[in-house]
Amino acid sequence: MKKFNNVLLIIALIFVIIGNLLYWGAKLIKHINREDYNKNIGNATYDVNGEVDSVNINVQSVDVVITAADSFGCRFENVDTSTSNAYIKDNTLFIEAKNKENMDILGWNVGNCIDPGTKAKVYVYIPAKELKNFKIDMGAGNLNADSILSDNMVIQVGIGSIYINKLSAKNSGALQIGGGKVKIYDLDARDISLKSGIGCMNVTMSRPAGDFLVTTKVSVGKLNMYNGWRLGIKAELSSDTNGNKKVNITNGVGCITVQ
Repeated sequence: MKKFNNVLLIIALIFVIIGNLLYWGAKLIKHINREDYNKNIGNATYDVNGEVDSVNINVQSVDVVITAADSFGCRFENVDTSTSNAYIKDNTLFIEAKNKENMDILGWNVGNCIDPGTKAKVYVYIPAKELKNFKIDMGAGNLNADSILSDNMVIQVGIGSIYINKLSAKNSGALQIGGGKVKIYDLDARDISLKSGIGCMNVTMSRPAGDFLVTTKVSVGKLNMYNGWRLGIKAELSSDTNGNKKVNITNGVGCITVQ
């Protein structure tokens, strides 16, 4: 028994040593590379002047906040300014930000050496008007939007979360996330598909809900739609309406809630 306890103590000590090496090693690397990482990390504001009817956002490892405003604009905070830009071309507002990794690893917020408590963010200001096209492609990060109103839209997020107060696609739309949480508080679209690899998707339809034909499918997990539910493998559930607006929601592993 004593021998067994000694073995456990040795194993515990090994884990403590490894943990300290990883933790303090990361701190040391951060200290050594601080000047290099800080070189281009900073803030920048872009005043957008010109006719805009579409928005195209392509960012990596940042959080994106879309806010209603009187005019178009963009602000970068704590990003690599050497690889970030905002400009207008062919009536489209292009926003680009290729930041270093924006996540906490062993107490080290990689790619964020100015303020370890603040992650890289891109603020996008869009007037409350219907756009012709809206597209956003995010490698990793969180998307928070007051509203996204467009004839056609594409929203792609690798890993992160999506929170949108009002989402409207007059013609067609597609939303896809590899892994994370999706919450849409007010969805209106003529024909839209929402796809998730793993996580939970919670969607509230615009009223009247009878205008929408909603179909849901999950490979493994749970479905909740209005007053019905399904649980298990390859679960499917559709609304009992014949609405002329189509909403198709699929998930690999997780849950889907429609209300």
